[in-house]
Amino acid sequence: GILHMALGAGAPVLCADGYKFAEAKRAWGQEFPELFPPPEEPSAWTTALARVLGNDEMLERLAAESRTLGEATSWAEVARKHAAGFSQALTCARTTAIPKQ
Repeated sequence: GILHMALGAGAPVLCADGYKFAEAKRAWGQEFPELFPPPEEPSAWTTALARVLGNDEMLERLAAESRTLGEATSWAEVARKHAAGFSQALTCARTTAIPKQ
């Protein structure tokens, strides 16, 4: 979705505080709670945007965090993890005795 497009570009993001962006909130919510303003509070968005855009160090750090999360959740990485899991399951199935019924 749009979040992963931004992450792939290494862009700092502000996300509505809701289920759609739960992955980003799990990654950054404790350290950067201001990145997740309530969707119905324009003043909270204004404050968050001003804080992020007004702090070059924070912008750089958030861009780096975006790149890191983007790489960890890329299609290639997700596919690699799935393939490793399937390989492990096959290995386990081949080495585990199945009781005869």
